[in-house]
Amino acid sequence: MASNFPREAPQAPPIILKTPVEILKKTEILVKYWHEAQQLVQEVHAEDATFTNTIASLAHIENSIRLHAPALTLYEVTSTHLDIGRASNEARKLLDAFRSERTKNQFLYNLVHVVRERREDVDAESQQMVERMHQSFIRDGLNIPEGPDRLRFEAIRDRINHLAIDFQKNRMADADCIWFTLNELDGAPQDALSRLENGYGTNEGKVRICLDAPDHCDIFVYVRSGEVRKKFEIAKSNTCAQNVPLLKEAVILRNEAAKLLGYASHATLQLESRMAKTPQTVNVFLRELRSRLAASGKKELDTLKELKKKDLSSRGQSFDGRFYPWDYAFYNHQLAKKLHSVDSNKVAEYFELQTTIQAMLLNFEALFGICFEEISNENIVWDTEVRVYRAWDEEELGGGFLGYLYLDLFARVGKDAGDFNYTLEPGFVREDGTRHYPSTVLFCSFTKPSPSRPSLLTQHNLVMLIHELGHGIHNLVSKTTYSRFHGTNTALDFGEAPSQMLENWCWTPSFLKSLGRHYASISLQYLRVWKETTTGEPQPPAQIPDKMIEEIIGSKYCEKPNFLLGQILLAMFDMKIHHSESQESLENIDLVMEYNEMIREYQMVDISEQRSEWSSFFTAIGHLMDEYDAGYYSYLFSQVYSTDMFYTGFKRDIVNKNEGRRYRRFVLEKGGSQDNKRSLKDYLGRDPSTKAFYEDLGLD
Repeated sequence: MASNFPREAPQAPPIILKTPVEILKKTEILVKYWHEAQQLVQEVHAEDATFTNTIASLAHIENSIRLHAPALTLYEVTSTHLDIGRASNEARKLLDAFRSERTKNQFLYNLVHVVRERREDVDAESQQMVERMHQSFIRDGLNIPEGPDRLRFEAIRDRINHLAIDFQKNRMADADCIWFTLNELDGAPQDALSRLENGYGTNEGKVRICLDAPDHCDIFVYVRSGEVRKKFEIAKSNTCAQNVPLLKEAVILRNEAAKLLGYASHATLQLESRMAKTPQTVNVFLRELRSRLAASGKKELDTLKELKKKDLSSRGQSFDGRFYPWDYAFYNHQLAKKLHSVDSNKVAEYFELQTTIQAMLLNFEALFGICFEEISNENIVWDTEVRVYRAWDEEELGGGFLGYLYLDLFARVGKDAGDFNYTLEPGFVREDGTRHYPSTVLFCSFTKPSPSRPSLLTQHNLVMLIHELGHGIHNLVSKTTYSRFHGTNTALDFGEAPSQMLENWCWTPSFLKSLGRHYASISLQYLRVWKETTTGEPQPPAQIPDKMIEEIIGSKYCEKPNFLLGQILLAMFDMKIHHSESQESLENIDLVMEYNEMIREYQMVDISEQRSEWSSFFTAIGHLMDEYDAGYYSYLFSQVYSTDMFYTGFKRDIVNKNEGRRYRRFVLEKGGSQDNKRSLKDYLGRDPSTKAFYEDLGLD
């Protein structure tokens, strides 16, 4: 890959600090520098304020903050050492304190307001910078007259920040573990069970299941005992129950703050700068989607109930007609096998992690005109397992440097268990007119391979991996003047669309064919592993069979109606708690009861009458306490755009290089530097439509 690019990159990889002392010292130096730079801006007199000496100067400070802050706080999500993680957390507090002080700076707001009113003739991205900077100051309360209301607003913001820190700290804390006997886990694959820790003493004869380990949780797709699944589901759904009062307090305070700013609700405030614009637009969209899904969701649920009835009957047990949340995964898996003969374990054997990633990168090199060149990770990574690539434009596009791609793929103690993209450094234009190139990280939590056990991807893993790679590519090819608009820094309800569009490749025969290679054909070592773990079967073909690809694609919509209803549930819950015009109703709301009633209503499942068995799963969703608050709908909303783009540009030919480059130019390169609806319209040649979205779901 990219062997035709042996030259040195014009920019070195980011410097990764390795000790708590380094992290805190650099943070203090940078905060001091930003204070001094900001002080120079404050020396500008209002009558002399211009775009150059005010907006551009503040933008350069912001570029510096966005350039350095992610590396300082990196260890919050990836450290295996508590002291470094704590240092990153302390660095975040210092950075937040500086940002908080800056957002309360009335003098800076006055200067920005003067420049905005003068309407200087600047380019479109710079004009957007003026508007966004002005809007940010207003949202931070600087338009509220000084006095009790301003002081109350500032106190609310400070309290919400502390609540968010505690909320995320609870999420990141090591989750509990449960011990089960092998009999209780009857039905689970032997290979998965063999990876679990064996107990001693009082846990003799049991194995340890960790509630925050994805591969441990996957086991319960196969566990036959409903009581065991129930025990696991209730425990997992309440791992962050201590976050319930934190979220409730934050919701109440957000609503009060929005009203102080003159908005009807927190959702009204948040949606103003997004593509949806109003809570009404979101609620209408969610209700219409729910209405269209209701019949197919009910039909799917009836099928699952029939499967449960037959399953219990085969074991000599009676069926009481009730279907619980912990039944879904088990019977959905049974349904998928029945309808499509898909054995997810057999499918995974064709997607060994490292081989799959290399093939995936090759596919997108060709489509988007990118070349990836793996380089030594020595002294430039936070963990020795992290792989690093330089990214270049292909020669046809000029061969210019794009940035760095980091792959941190394996689960480890102290690392966030989620799968996400992390902007280590954004791209932007420096003060001297040269470009700073981006660095982007894919964080995943796959099981680390060993000589006797490869790391294999299920179809779900494959979709997730390509989704996060989509964010990474978006960051690498984006070209904006200001870091605020770089790459995935778009309107929140558009940001997922580019990655969601690439998910469609995972359901396309030619793409699966290009990726699927049986692990036994990769090396003699893995061939021996396959022979040792398989008896009485011929060696599988090296390339994934067409029949298996057909089965994979046929399973695409299995579980889809009820999966989407689950997403609608979370989005509606998010909107309900953030779009209440009555402060009293929020103070009286019981979040756990409200959430469980919505589970019953939207997913049509039975909920125990015992409150101790209710779910508080929403407390483990970090988005409810970060920039996604009043924004969970975005995953569904942006899917409308992603499907429209795919049907328009790629459905007929997913390897069309001209279309790939056109999409890169009109959508990816723009980032958030212009209204995303304009980017969509430029690419589609028309206004976006819901037609393809509903057609793809079979709901048109």
